[in-house]
Amino acid sequence: MYRTGPPAAGEASEASGASEASGGPLRIARAGRQAFTGSSPAALDPMLGVYLSDLAAPFGLTLRADLLAEGRGQSYGEMAGALVARTVPPGSPVDLLVLAFAIHDVIPGRSTAAHLSRLCPGEPMAFAICDQGTAAPFAGLRLIREYSRTPQCHRALLAIVEQDTLHYDLAGPGPVPARSAAVMLLCDQEGPGGLRAVRQYPGTSADRAGDLLAARLTVLTAGRDDVTLIVGRALARPGTGTRTTPLSAALPAGSEVIVAPDGQPVTGVWWELAGGLADWTARGRRVLLADYEPALRYLCVSAIDLAPGPPAAAPRRPAHAVP
Repeated sequence: MYRTGPPAAGEASEASGASEASGGPLRIARAGRQAFTGSSPAALDPMLGVYLSDLAAPFGLTLRADLLAEGRGQSYGEMAGALVARTVPPGSPVDLLVLAFAIHDVIPGRSTAAHLSRLCPGEPMAFAICDQGTAAPFAGLRLIREYSRTPQCHRALLAIVEQDTLHYDLAGPGPVPARSAAVMLLCDQEGPGGLRAVRQYPGTSADRAGDLLAARLTVLTAGRDDVTLIVGRALARPGTGTRTTPLSAALPAGSEVIVAPDGQPVTGVWWELAGGLADWTARGRRVLLADYEPALRYLCVSAIDLAPGPPAAAPRRPAHAVP
């Protein structure tokens, strides 16, 4: 087990764009997405209620007996597993798999990341990121980029999942997904999407998040007139916007702005990225993703340059798993 804290202060307070292009040669090669209806048969397992009761009781949380009796809920292993074969080309071993989620699934006693590893070519090293809300996928992308700097990691998979059933009452206000959905990003040394930046800014209050985002957008769009911004619902809500600088003022004229769908707090911005990847690649857009996690006070921003055709020089490795 490895435990870490928030991003370093130096990274969080970075004001210039001088190092935005730094980092490994990570690219977004492919993406997939899928919504899921109904429930998993595993939701009827009577041990699910026993397991959750033991976890919730010390915090005084009440289980939703009605949802347990109905067998409501999805399995992240089944959801993300359905996308693996459609996202990873045959003969393309994966070296790293990162699973990002916010609420539990209906098989909490299983290591879902390890399960998904068995479904991937190469059986990659795998781990999960949770308890970070909407910041989890951005943290996953940061970690994948760091691993991609090493000679052992050439290809990685980021799986982002959320299901629409929470089997206990929340201790405080928080979003519960309106539907079950999964998004998967295949990261490689080749592909149409060059990861230019991924930044997380901890300790950002809701009334400051908009101004900080506007400042970052000014840097990330400098010299560009082909920008698409995908912004999370938390940044679009009243009270979480800018106080002095509207986002439109920080974007070039003619920029596209897409607000993530309501009811998808974790997968929302990534759902839109996966859906628009082919079109934005054909048009050679710079796509910016921004989301805010109010409980943890994290502002997250990423920039991806999309262009048709492979990059100029991207070394390929033999089609076998690296130990």
